[in-house]
Amino acid sequence: MGLAVPVGKAQVPRNLSMNIVSFLVNLLVALWLVPYLIKHLGTSAYGLIPLAMIFSEYISIITQSFNSSVNRFLTFEIQKGDIDEAVIVFNSSVLVVFLFAGIQIIVLTLILSNIENVITVPAGLKNDALWLFALTFGGFGLSILSTVFSVSMYSQNRLDLMRVNDLSRTLLRFVVIIALFSYSGPALVHVGVGNFFGGLIVLVLSVFRWRNLTPDLKLNLRKAEFKKLRSMATMSGWVLINQVGFLLFLRIDTYLVNKFIGPEACGEYAAVLQWNQVVRTAAGVLAGAITPLVIIYHARGESKKLIRMMELAVKVMGLVLAVPLALLCGFSSEVLAFWLGEPFRRLGTLMTLQLCTLVINLGVLPLLAVSTALNKVKLPAILSCCLGLSNLLLALYVVNETTWGYYGVAAVGVLVLTLKNGLFTPVYAAYILKIPLGSFFKPIANGVLAFSIVFLFTKIFRDHYTLNSFVDLGFIVLSICTVLTLPLIWGGLSSGDRKILAEMAPQNSRVLSKKILLVRD
Repeated sequence: MGLAVPVGKAQVPRNLSMNIVSFLVNLLVALWLVPYLIKHLGTSAYGLIPLAMIFSEYISIITQSFNSSVNRFLTFEIQKGDIDEAVIVFNSSVLVVFLFAGIQIIVLTLILSNIENVITVPAGLKNDALWLFALTFGGFGLSILSTVFSVSMYSQNRLDLMRVNDLSRTLLRFVVIIALFSYSGPALVHVGVGNFFGGLIVLVLSVFRWRNLTPDLKLNLRKAEFKKLRSMATMSGWVLINQVGFLLFLRIDTYLVNKFIGPEACGEYAAVLQWNQVVRTAAGVLAGAITPLVIIYHARGESKKLIRMMELAVKVMGLVLAVPLALLCGFSSEVLAFWLGEPFRRLGTLMTLQLCTLVINLGVLPLLAVSTALNKVKLPAILSCCLGLSNLLLALYVVNETTWGYYGVAAVGVLVLTLKNGLFTPVYAAYILKIPLGSFFKPIANGVLAFSIVFLFTKIFRDHYTLNSFVDLGFIVLSICTVLTLPLIWGGLSSGDRKILAEMAPQNSRVLSKKILLVRD
């Protein structure tokens, strides 16, 4: 078949390095663009932008769920070297995705024709909102279509190329928005145009990568088989239910704030939530470098390697996230004041509430790939959907029956999601891996302990220093990181863990990595 999957030490550093570059660029763009958009459009109008993306995710939920199933099945066939089956899986998936695209257009039309009944639109912005939603839906739809072609990169473990595609989308979207704002003046429609072209560039690049990486996977819809679709549909159906739960957990809050509290509150909530999204993206970068390996190790029957990798991944994820999360929570008011302006300082408690349990909820992110790889997605899907509905009902009660406002909405989401990821996710992953059920609790606890230590240090600094600028904040953050980061890593990882991490570093930095991690030859 001629498909050599670069699973070993050489590809992992490349994937991780490109993931980090992609994350840093996305971080810089997001942190610069949010205050820029709020300044030029206003808080109420800005709140419509994340809402458009949320509705895009809901409309495309079936396609996204199906594609996650395709990733697994196609990677399995490529690992087995069965080109004929791989071609059938690929063309079957292309056919279904295009059929779903037609359904999504119908749903989009219904939403746009009733936009003012679906969301609360600020006065005088109906036409702008229509264009923003239509163009954003279009761009997101193109991105979803591209995923069926990007499966070639996924199955070849070329996550570095997938991140290049993401970078291209981010930068093109940024350039288009700034250019149109500068040339024609601020308008929501210009944000929509940027979103559309961002989706288009991803589709073009994904098709290009597909033709180069997997030339044997030729597009021929006559090769599609409904028998194969049934196998994928069984798994993707449960993934769909799980995805519904995910969206009810993490994407319903902004809509509820808009609909029941108002567009101005929605803009404030969405702006503060940006830091939550930044941290989630960072965690996705780390977990994303592992996910294909989970499927590949399982396909090859290397269960011991899979279990060892999962234990280490949860440890590392918790420790890596603990420091930035604790710093953001400890200095939340200062971050918002220096970033968005003094009026946003009062929302520091909201930001802390949105972030404080992510060390648990994102620390278990690598474990979510296990149920997909082993095709054990039924129970997580049912639980996720039930708890997602519970989150929705509790949030509706809070916004209608209490005076807690968006603080209550955030608190409900944090509570329900942490119950799921702090208890069920690690136990279920251990169960399907056939290891002791409490195997992943200690790695999670390491992350929580590290978070608590750093958070305590932030409180000590705040009691003794007054921060007047980003420079002051940067100095304090650098001081805390210098004092605590390496001791937390040394204390949280065993000598064997540190040795594995050092060996995963690029060849030219491996000696330095061993010294930093205190690894003995």
